[in-house]
Amino acid sequence: MTSISTQTLLIFAVRAWAPRLTRALHAAGHTNLQPRHGSVFMHADREGAFVRTLSERAGIAKSAMGALVDELERFGYLARRSERFDCPPLIVPTARGLEAIGIIRECNRQMEIKLQQTLGNAGYQDLRQALQRLAESR
Repeated sequence: MTSISTQTLLIFAVRAWAPRLTRALHAAGHTNLQPRHGSVFMHADREGAFVRTLSERAGIAKSAMGALVDELERFGYLARRSERFDCPPLIVPTARGLEAIGIIRECNRQMEIKLQQTLGNAGYQDLRQALQRLAESR
């Protein structure tokens, strides 16, 4: 029997847990939101951020982030706010966007609790430390 790589196991774990967030958002009426939108909401600021800043934080191309922002703006989750004519607009969450961010945060909090229950406190802490080391080892 061939062994499954660690990278594949990480992907399987994400695929097992990620749909919980999508289901919570859809149950709350945010049926337009998909996992791809997480890279925007995860890095959005209440005060606003430039597309360039969001793309850098998310580690994706500016054009990809721009497309996600355009889509979320059409859905009513984000708005563009121009501070000055010679600057790109700030991307700010609307009331609907802030509601979705609140649901995401609560769902993530609940998933953290479930992970602790599943792994036990020591296993949970070990997992977090190992993932942090991996994230910092680029």
